[in-house]
Amino acid sequence: MKLFNCKVTAIVLNIGKRFSAKSVQSYLSKNVQMDLTVTFLRDPNSKPQTTQTGYTVELNFLRENLDKLKKLTENNKLPLILDQRIYSKTSQFFVKSVKMNEDIYGMFTQYCDENYPHFRLQDLIAQSLLDFIEKY
Repeated sequence: MKLFNCKVTAIVLNIGKRFSAKSVQSYLSKNVQMDLTVTFLRDPNSKPQTTQTGYTVELNFLRENLDKLKKLTENNKLPLILDQRIYSKTSQFFVKSVKMNEDIYGMFTQYCDENYPHFRLQDLIAQSLLDFIEKY
């Protein structure tokens, strides 16, 4: 059972024969719930090496998500910004059936699902139509 919940840097002076580094570490790890840094000093006048432990959670997050973060920074594409006309409140919407090549539609929907899962497919198709009108 852990008695304390805290972050501690323990500095133990003159371990000598009564306490070993292992026994102190073992006792603290059993009785104190914390981020534990134990420094053992034989000489009371020596200074412990200081380490920066204030960013443990952030560093662990970066370590765990490094591949995902690299992927985000490697993406050379410009962000997709949908035209405001697509979301216009005054627009009329209607259902339209369009006959198209199944393979091309499959490639388009797969690309949209992988790269823009936060957009609705109908909005991406509308943006594609607007881009086609402006380009040609």
